[in-house]
Amino acid sequence: FWGLLVTIRSVSDIIGTLYFGNRPAPHRPGLRIFAGNFMLGLGIIVLGLVGLFAPPTHMLAGLMLAAAIAALGGPMQDILGATRRQTDRPRADLPAAVRAFMTVNSAGLLVTLAVAPSVFDAIGIPAAIIACGGIALAIGAVGFTRFLRAA
Repeated sequence: FWGLLVTIRSVSDIIGTLYFGNRPAPHRPGLRIFAGNFMLGLGIIVLGLVGLFAPPTHMLAGLMLAAAIAALGGPMQDILGATRRQTDRPRADLPAAVRAFMTVNSAGLLVTLAVAPSVFDAIGIPAAIIACGGIALAIGAVGFTRFLRAA
């Protein structure tokens, strides 16, 4: 069961990486970056909804679909984010930019892992998963809308 989920997530991530990694950077990369957040959030929400509502006979297929959707969002944002971090800064600032990114990313993960048990106890695991997906989806929607309006 777990192996199938990891496999479909990995395959979807590879397909997304091959597709988005071989496309030229868009004129407005923020649109694709935040669309990636939206896809990630959508996949996570579907993951939580499957856990709540899917009958046991459809659980594996639903979780695999959710993992595939969420995994497509990663390359949409990661490739452009890394490229921009490396090309939009003066060469001398690149190490500081990478360190700042890694610090903020790790701090966010630390806080999330620290509060997760309390959140799981308070609202339950499926609801917490849906809430986390909702946050990612909202970030994606707001960012996408902002960059779309700036066009």
